Amino acid sequence: MTTSPTPPASPTPPALNEPTGSDRVTLREPGEIIAATGYLLGFHPTESVVLLGHTSAERGRIGMSMRADLPVAAAEGELVEYLCDVLATQLATQEVSAITVVVVGGLGDRPQGRRSPPRGRLIKRLRHAFEGLGLPLLHALWTARVTKGARWRCYQDADCTGTLPDPDSSVVAATTAARGRVTYKHRQELVDSLRADPAEALDRRAALIGERMSTMDSTSESAEVTAARGRKAVLEALNAEENGQPRRHDDLIAELAMALAQTAVRDWCLHTAVPVDSLRALAAERLWTWLTKSTPAPERAEPACLLGYAAYVRGDGALARVAFEAALDAHPGHTLSRLLMRALENALPPEQIAVLATSGTRRGATPGTGAASGAVAQSGGQAALGE
Repeated sequence: MTTSPTPPASPTPPALNEPTGSDRVTLREPGEIIAATGYLLGFHPTESVVLLGHTSAERGRIGMSMRADLPVAAAEGELVEYLCDVLATQLATQEVSAITVVVVGGLGDRPQGRRSPPRGRLIKRLRHAFEGLGLPLLHALWTARVTKGARWRCYQDADCTGTLPDPDSSVVAATTAARGRVTYKHRQELVDSLRADPAEALDRRAALIGERMSTMDSTSESAEVTAARGRKAVLEALNAEENGQPRRHDDLIAELAMALAQTAVRDWCLHTAVPVDSLRALAAERLWTWLTKSTPAPERAEPACLLGYAAYVRGDGALARVAFEAALDAHPGHTLSRLLMRALENALPPEQIAVLATSGTRRGATPGTGAASGAVAQSGGQAALGE
């Protein structure tokens, strides 16, 4: 598998808990498929190429999705190679029987006066590459933007066209909202949702963290006792969040920053991501989100990593990537975030990453050993992570 430290694509791994029964959503019409892309990805795509994998048993079911920025023409080959590497990994663990490609935007690349959709050469390259993987191209679709009434076209049939339904009124939108998930207008809005608090507030909290560090350095408390105290602080904050009575003040930020700075405590917190969509998992995501925005660097890396992990496990690759980026921006040498980002880039399935949820709480785990970081390499094989 070809790996790259800055891959051209932004893969969204398949959901760990695919909806069943009354929550199951089937998409067959091209307009419905295009309108659903924002809810499948977590944000509405612009100037993008989106790949949707249909399941073997029922082609109306979408089993995986991933998105990439539309590349310049000279970089199309690199993008196709990367996407196929990701797909090959998916085929080892997921039932994918066909692919739909949706191109959004690209009008600036179409010759003046030409009516056919732009990026036709990219579609041809993708079709040829998919054939090499044994995957038929079920649909190849284009739209200038994913909004109500926008015109869509097929690449395979010039007479295949229509207008998009309202994305916000679709069954997929209702299902997403019912599960408490947010779909952003565009990727930048997702990035902005984790924007750090104003510098003045961060500086004030950094001073509090520094005071606590000085106090800790002057004590002879054992690592085990310190870790137990840190877990207790996190557990109290989680309980308050789950009970609808979250606490929000600088002293708590400093206390939790100190707690999560301990590898044993951080790894122990990974278990809060499962079961996916449980009250505890939802409360934990709210807590990690708040701490990601309110904690100064480099301590910010820990809650951002936990948020990214939780998003990854439940199949939200878009949020996971943004959270890992925030963690690595706060602390470029953050090992667990770096490993998880590489796993995401190489499309390691969420169910394999979910094993980390027990790595920090298993019997015999020693505080400070970084059990979770080791488990990442073991969960999907070192080759998958490029190690």
